Amino acid sequence: MALALMWLVDAYGGGDEVIKQRANELRAKARESGQSARGASLGRQHPMAKRNPEAWAVRVRELGAEIRRHPHFGPKGTNVNFVQVLGPNQIRVRTFERGVEDETLACGTGVSASALISCRVHGFTSPVRVQVRGGDVLEVGFHEAGGEFSDVRLTGPAEFSFTGRVELQP
Repeated sequence: MALALMWLVDAYGGGDEVIKQRANELRAKARESGQSARGASLGRQHPMAKRNPEAWAVRVRELGAEIRRHPHFGPKGTNVNFVQVLGPNQIRVRTFERGVEDETLACGTGVSASALISCRVHGFTSPVRVQVRGGDVLEVGFHEAGGEFSDVRLTGPAEFSFTGRVELQP
């Protein structure tokens, strides 16, 4: 199976020219190995590995850790999303998060990034329904005009998970 790497580049730093240069480097590396690469911008760095036909069968921990630490993402690394197209305007996403260093049940920026890149690559329109590992189906809505996205909204269930108390000494 081919692995296609798609990414978001904002977290590189260094301005637009550095971002464009690194995006072009990733595209060239992907072409050399017979893969494809796509990019978009959302404010956080989220490469997407697109593997077909079954996102649930991907070895997220192994592949995510490898991509997360790739030198192209600098010393801080990145989160990694694995995406499967389920149908028109529907995808499934699994996420390996840096810091956690493992798969998480969902990632808001990763889900949003995956939906926007899927819009570009597959011609999806707003809203995009996204199934996450935790079992929820989220929805990413947006406006697109002139090739630019705006008003990106993520909606889905929210539950109260815990309460805590911290006492601070004066």
